[in-house]
Amino acid sequence: MFYWILVIFYGIFLIFISFGIKKPKDSREYFYLNFSLSGKDLFHTFSASWLGGASLILLSEKAASLGIFSLFIIPIPTVLTLVLLYLIAERIKEYDFFYTEDIISKNYGDKYGEFSSFIFICYLIFLGASQLVALGKVGQSFFRTNYALFIMVSAILVIFYSSLKGFGAVVKTDKIQLFLITLGIVFIFILSLKRGNFVLSNLIKKDFSLSLMLISISFTLAWTVSPISVQRIKASKDMKEIKKGILLSLVFLTIAFFLIIGFGIISQKGILEMEYSTLPKAFILILLVSALFSTYDTVLNSAAISLKYLTNMSGFSSTILVGIISIVISLKIPSIIKTLGLSSEIIAESIFIPFIYALFSKKENRIGGRIVIILGFIMSLISFSSELFSLKIPFRWPRSILISLPLLILFFVLSFFLEKRNE
Repeated sequence: MFYWILVIFYGIFLIFISFGIKKPKDSREYFYLNFSLSGKDLFHTFSASWLGGASLILLSEKAASLGIFSLFIIPIPTVLTLVLLYLIAERIKEYDFFYTEDIISKNYGDKYGEFSSFIFICYLIFLGASQLVALGKVGQSFFRTNYALFIMVSAILVIFYSSLKGFGAVVKTDKIQLFLITLGIVFIFILSLKRGNFVLSNLIKKDFSLSLMLISISFTLAWTVSPISVQRIKASKDMKEIKKGILLSLVFLTIAFFLIIGFGIISQKGILEMEYSTLPKAFILILLVSALFSTYDTVLNSAAISLKYLTNMSGFSSTILVGIISIVISLKIPSIIKTLGLSSEIIAESIFIPFIYALFSKKENRIGGRIVIILGFIMSLISFSSELFSLKIPFRWPRSILISLPLLILFFVLSFFLEKRNE
């Protein structure tokens, strides 16, 4: 009962913090804070969102089983994404758009802008579901509560404060949550040094596999063009603040990930598998809940932008609807790595190529972009169906990337000749 009270009290505390933020006047303020995000705030919200509880749980488990190769699961794609964002941030900032979908719509047609919005929503809902799956596992591990019940209670708390005040509430609460996450990561690392026994052989427990590299590629492509990344860069005040925020995030996250991997290698257990006394258990519970809430509220707000583009719903209503759907998905597919993987595949295959091309190229390739968006979505849908309905398909995620990406690039290149012939 104590842990239930602790989580609910923490959620109410975040709601109280969000009430101190003035009510957004319009969509510019609700989703972008009137494009005035500072470098420090960008660092806070980027880092807190990336250090999601699902990432912490998954990374600690993989570090225990894979050793140093667990770098390919979360840390390497995170670093690569931040480097790519640093390189393309100026173009994103200067491009005249409100919705990320506007970039697709302008270059490939309004219908494809709407379709990309649907793809973004699918991606973000699955990403949100991965955080809820992790929340359910936290509830089961820490106080043996019902998996579904803990998910629903936690989700309702986050939906409430993030729907009322939008991006302002997300950024404000991310500052507090990042502070708690940092304390928690340092704490569990010190705890592992006291309890664990470092063995050199645990650094490399298994041989490097192709799947690890494919997971890194899939995550990097998806996170680079994710509405979450684009929203934060667009919301920032100027390029100076953007570069400051990205560089701070890069340094901080690199250190944080190495501490988490160190914990897994030394302890030879994931965060949820360790046994703790009452006070350390309460502290680690708040660490995980903070990490999960900080990513989930980010997903809700970013998904609400795409839902508003597609349906013209209010930010408040669209946030609630996204939250409800993500709850349903998390109850249907209770696996962190599968929900993270499926969400990344959707956007990596259908959006990355046409988005990056549209962002930088002055020469149109409408046919190529349209083919990639449709075909990429179909390919990711096959992988999704294979997991949801347990179909026996030879190339599932992440190995499906081996076929889909080369094929999509080939279609995109060949379409240049078709476009030229039509002209």
